[in-house]
Amino acid sequence: MRLSSKIAFTEAVPEDSQLSSIWGGVFFHPSFVKNGAKYLGLEGSARTIEYDGNIVGISNVLSRKRVGIRAATIPLLFQYFGPVFYDPAFEENFFKRVVDYYEETCDFIYLSLTPEFNSIAQFSNDWTISKSTTLAVTEKEFGGWGNYFRDDVKNKINKANREKVRIVQSDSFNGRLWELSFIRKGKRPPIKPQDLNKWCSDLLDISILKIYSAFMDNVEVAFRGQLVSGQFAYDWIAGSDPDYHHHGTNQLLMAEIGSELKNKGITVWDLVDGSIKGIADFKKSFGAVEYHHWHACKAPGIKGKIFAALRRIKNA
Repeated sequence: MRLSSKIAFTEAVPEDSQLSSIWGGVFFHPSFVKNGAKYLGLEGSARTIEYDGNIVGISNVLSRKRVGIRAATIPLLFQYFGPVFYDPAFEENFFKRVVDYYEETCDFIYLSLTPEFNSIAQFSNDWTISKSTTLAVTEKEFGGWGNYFRDDVKNKINKANREKVRIVQSDSFNGRLWELSFIRKGKRPPIKPQDLNKWCSDLLDISILKIYSAFMDNVEVAFRGQLVSGQFAYDWIAGSDPDYHHHGTNQLLMAEIGSELKNKGITVWDLVDGSIKGIADFKKSFGAVEYHHWHACKAPGIKGKIFAALRRIKNA
C-alpha cells in the first residue's frame, strides 16, 4: 500500500521490538490491534511505515464502513490512535505524508496522538485540534511510591490491610465486575463482556496483559488490567463491586500494582485518560501527574461532513 514513490505501508509483524521503547507503543502492537479490530468489528491492521525499505514508524488506524462512509475514529479501549515514529526526525520528515494518505482513504478521521508527539504544526488549518489529558506515574513518583498518596488513600490502604484484603495476579478477566461498573452508573457496557473476555485471553496468552485482583473472604471484589510493554504500563481496564469500596479495596489494589510495576522497572505508568473528574481525582490521589496530548479531527469530503454532523447530534 504505497503513499508515494518512496513511502509505503506494509503489514506489521508482532516481533517489532521498537514499539516497547515508545510511550503508547502497546496500542500499536500488531496483536493488540488485530484482536481489537476483530472484537470491535473494525477493518484494518497495524501497518509499518516504510521509507526506501527502512521502517520509520507504525500506524494503527482502523476504520468502519457505514453506509458507504469510511470512518477512522478512536476505537473503544484504544488510548492512542494514528501514526507513531521511531525517531523525532522521522516524525518531522514523514508525518505530513502519512496524514495526506489518511485524508485520501478515509471520509472521517479522529486521531489521538501520543504525549511525545511534537508535529502538531504540520496539520493544515482545516483540521480541528484539541488538547486532551492523560494521567501518569513516572520515575519521580515511583521513586517515592506511597509518599505522594493523599491521607485518605493511606487510611483506606491501612483499613484494607487490617481487614485482610488480598491482592493477587489473576489469569482471567472478571466480566461481572467490569459490567457492574457501568450498570451502577446507569450505562450499558461499550463492548459485550464476552467479547472483551476473548480479547483479554488473547492478550494474556502473549503476556501483554496482566490482571490484578482484590479478594475479601475468597470473593473477587475488584480488578485492574495492565497492558505492559518495555518500560511502559497502561491502566487499561477495571471493575469493582461498590459494596466493598468502603473497605479500601481499590486503594490497596492501586498501591500494590504500582509497587510491582516499580519493582519491574516500569518508568511510565500511564493511567489512561483524565477527562472524567471523579476518575481523574482517584488517580491523582496516588500522585499521578497530568500529561497533555493532542486529538485531531477532519472530515475531508462531503460524506465525512455528513458523518461528522450526525456524530455531533448523537453525542450532544
